[in-house]
Amino acid sequence: MSFHLYQLNELYSNTDGSIQFVELTVGPFNGESFWLGQSITATQGGTTHSYTFPSNLTSTATANHKVLLATQGFADLGLVTPDFIIPAQFLFTGSGSVNFAGVSSVSYASLPTDGSLSLDADGSSGVNSPTNFSGTTGTVTPTPTNNAPTGGVSISGTPALGQTLTATNTLADADGLGAISYQWKADGNTIIGATSTTLLLTEVQLGTAITVTASYTDGHGTAESASSTATSLVSGSLTGSSGDDTLNGGAGNDTLTGGAGNDTLDGKGGSDIAVFSNNLAGYTVMRNGGTYTVTDKTAADGTDTATNVESLRFADFTVNLTVQDVIATASQVDVQHIMELYVAFFNRIPDADGLSYWIGQRSGGQSISQISESFYAAGTSAQYSGLTGFSTSMSNVDFINVFYKNVLGRPDGADSDGLAYWNSKLADGSSTRSSLAQDILASAHTFKGDATWGFVADLLDNKIAAANTIAGDWGLNYNTDAYTHGVTIAAAVTATSIAGAIELVGISAADIRL
Repeated sequence: MSFHLYQLNELYSNTDGSIQFVELTVGPFNGESFWLGQSITATQGGTTHSYTFPSNLTSTATANHKVLLATQGFADLGLVTPDFIIPAQFLFTGSGSVNFAGVSSVSYASLPTDGSLSLDADGSSGVNSPTNFSGTTGTVTPTPTNNAPTGGVSISGTPALGQTLTATNTLADADGLGAISYQWKADGNTIIGATSTTLLLTEVQLGTAITVTASYTDGHGTAESASSTATSLVSGSLTGSSGDDTLNGGAGNDTLTGGAGNDTLDGKGGSDIAVFSNNLAGYTVMRNGGTYTVTDKTAADGTDTATNVESLRFADFTVNLTVQDVIATASQVDVQHIMELYVAFFNRIPDADGLSYWIGQRSGGQSISQISESFYAAGTSAQYSGLTGFSTSMSNVDFINVFYKNVLGRPDGADSDGLAYWNSKLADGSSTRSSLAQDILASAHTFKGDATWGFVADLLDNKIAAANTIAGDWGLNYNTDAYTHGVTIAAAVTATSIAGAIELVGISAADIRL
């Protein structure tokens, strides 16, 4: 009994070496079944894989019989039962050689790894045909390599109640692009029936982020899909009837209009606005905890309650309901400094939204000096220069005189001593125009009670008092021409009273309590 007449016949490997086989063949010779303890090796450079046969062949009738060595990955295909199981990656797919028990060897530059072809002992390649000792033959059919789709899916349109979103795609697939279907989702949850290229947004989607997934089956039968990025949260405008309504917003930015009747408005998440048809003076606004009660004095709009709403919009004003909470996060000194910058560079009373914004910038790390630089840049910009009287091209003397006229109530400008002092600070670089404004304001406050110039400090204090009332206590923003209104109100402030300024606003302190 022997083994030495068996010769290497066919070598096969897939790309990752998980499916491999080695086929040996013998001519018309029996008795070639003594394989126990013999070895087969695969070598690449200085690395050798070795397998030792654990048993003999099952019969001495070996004439014209083949022997199949294969990996478990091959065996799992169920095509042909291997006679022996060799380790995965036994064969080297690059340059290598195989030696069977010192009696047969094959060297190669590379093995075919396309999943279909194998290498014959003579160096030729052809479709694989593994055969085991019992004579069973099969063929490994390669699993197509899937190519992922390229391109993507996008959504156009405004994510707002009543708007229509549209899905488009730029998908391509090397395996073939099948018919594309769409599925819309809200916060990742399937919207039942939403399978067209468009989606009309309803109240159900308020406050959710919308995505769309495009799906198809490629030319190899593989299911493929690609999803869009999410939209911003769906916002909406909800309008009530002539009766009593309950309007609930979503997590997005919503606009709630109750109309006539006694309405319950809940903005839920986001930044929400409740809308009322007439001027603010025609209503009372009262706060009780987190609920605002808005009562129409004529009863036309009824009495509405609003929760989780950040603004109340009337025909003339929008009331910022969060400004007091923002003010509470800052020091009173910083709040006063910011109000004074409105007076310094614009000679106006701040609106609540602007005040809230700049307090937020201060809380976010900007210094008062940095904020002052921003005010100076805005006040001298092309948009506002004609209104403020400040410009970057004006002389330092003119800058100081305009500041005295507009801010300090000095119609003739600076006195000679004051002009010389402040001009020297600008000339020697110890102050910039933005920092000089802070210096002059601070100096003006030191004259409080002075027989000659005390009115300047009183005037500044009263402008801040008016700002506190209008922007802070009442949270007011003019819906139109806010700049002119702010200047007019500031001009009505005197060193002895803010009553004239408050009268211009046209509402009573008794009617608005935030």
